[in-house]
Amino acid sequence: MFNQCILVILIFFPTLSIVQNKMCQSVSKLHNTFHKLSSHLLDILHS
Repeated sequence: MFNQCILVILIFFPTLSIVQNKMCQSVSKLHNTFHKLSSHLLDILHS
């Protein structure tokens, strides 16, 4: 039983960190896209 717990932890945590990294990457991509869009919109409005 104890060994199973260790196994689950060993498998679960790396997976979790990978998922977290992927989420962080997509969030920052979204943020960049949004930033570009908003600055583009501002340019259009000011011209």
